[in-house]
Amino acid sequence: CRSGEWDSCKSVRSKLASGKESKLMKNMRNSTSFQLTVEGEVEDAIVESLVKRAHATARHPINAGEGVQIAYYEKGDYYEFHHDALGRRATFLLYLNTLEPGDGGETIFPHLKAPEASGEPPLPPAITGKMGRWSADFKVDKQEHLDAYCDSPYYMKIRPKRGAAVLFF
Repeated sequence: CRSGEWDSCKSVRSKLASGKESKLMKNMRNSTSFQLTVEGEVEDAIVESLVKRAHATARHPINAGEGVQIAYYEKGDYYEFHHDALGRRATFLLYLNTLEPGDGGETIFPHLKAPEASGEPPLPPAITGKMGRWSADFKVDKQEHLDAYCDSPYYMKIRPKRGAAVLFF
């Protein structure tokens, strides 16, 4: 995708917020994303197989999903705390690279305690807010910065390992 040689893989700019929340959500992400068209998902046998397996694992009809999104992170790139599309039924992350401890890149779940952690959370909730009028309408009141949660051993973190996958609902 990065080389631009795959016509079905388009670079996309992140659309994280609009209106009142845009100031709060500013500078949340500095990575590069690519999105495959439906044609791109089926023209490559490996990608098609991965998409089918992801949908089967999530027990989600393949015709009701979004296009495959590929996020690319350089050293120092990040994606701040966010709810992964409240209207999305499931998210399936497949790691394409392995990163060693100390290199960053973890997927952090700041509302989940790591298996080896004990006691009360050492930090305030990462994101606070309230549900709006509709079920997928969450209004963020306050969002903490990512760094302290990255450094704390209390919170669940998934280190990228090539071929590993994470499914969450």
